[in-house]
This record gives sequence, structure tokens and C-alpha cells, in this order.
Amino acid sequence: SGPPTSKLTFLTNGGLDSVLHLLRLGGSPPLLHQSVRLLHLLCATLDAVVPVLVESNGLVPLLVSLLAWCVRCDGTRGGRTFPKGPAREDLLVEVCRCMFAVGKRFPRYLEGGTGERYEALTQLGVLVVDCLNWEGERTRRGKGEIVKLLMVMPGSFAPFLAANGCVGRLIEHMEWGMEREC
Repeated sequence: SGPPTSKLTFLTNGGLDSVLHLLRLGGSPPLLHQSVRLLHLLCATLDAVVPVLVESNGLVPLLVSLLAWCVRCDGTRGGRTFPKGPAREDLLVEVCRCMFAVGKRFPRYLEGGTGERYEALTQLGVLVVDCLNWEGERTRRGKGEIVKLLMVMPGSFAPFLAANGCVGRLIEHMEWGMEREC
């Protein structure tokens, strides 16, 4: 099996590139879900892999674009059509978990920045507002992951959420969670 550095070398010398290429090209939601799950596990367990993914490979903008597709798109990706449903919600959940892992271990990667990452984080704020305004029981799981993601987002998100009427939605979601636990 070898020392951890040899595993990281394998990942950074092509293994990660293959997964990221697959995410950029598109595919079915279950395939994208499993690819993001792999990135999530790596980000949650290997500190050395996060800077490689974020700084060299644009992980944050890539995850935000996947999240945008899950939330807003008509279901067409890579020339194929995938209706909204459980598979897309699973992908949304895993994207949020991956971003949480990045933010928990390296908060600086979810704090503004410049260029593409700044634009992605701005778009993320708008997507969070959209998700918090979802209605219906089926969307509770996705909302729950969005709320968890907010726990690692910078404090600058709070005024944006307040200005967009999300405080009440956050309280409603927390009340719903409390009722389910009791």
C-alpha cells in the first residue's frame, strides 16, 4: 500500500484529474454523485489534497456550477436530459457535503478571494437563497444540507441572507427539524 505521500502522488498525478474531467464533461446524476462523493471523502480526510483541488483545479467554482445545475437547470447536461428527482437531490446533498469539508478544514477557500472563486461564491449566495425558498417536503433534505453548509460560510453571508428574507426560512427549517426530533 505504501506511505501516504505515495497515495497523494498517485492522486495528484492523474487520479484527481480524471475525476475532475468527468465532472466538467457531465454525465448522469448518479455518476456525478459518486465522483463528488470521492472528492468529498478526500477533502474530509487528506489535508494535502484540498489546496491541490482548490488552487490548481478550481474545485469551488466547479462545485458551485454543479449545485446551480441541481437547483435551477431544466435537466440537460452534456447533451443528455435528466429530470429533477432523487438522483439530482443526491448530487446536491453530496456537493454541499464536499463544500462543507473544504470549508471546515480550510475556511479561507470559502472566504471571497478574487476572480473565478469570488464569482462562484457570489453565485453560491444566490443559490442558497433559492434553496431556502423551496417549498415541499421532498426538498427538506436539500435544505438541511444547505443549512449545514452555512455553518462554515463566512460571516459576510449573514447580511446577504437577511437582506433576501432568509432568516424566517432558516427558523422555519430549524423548527421543522426540532419537531421531527421530538
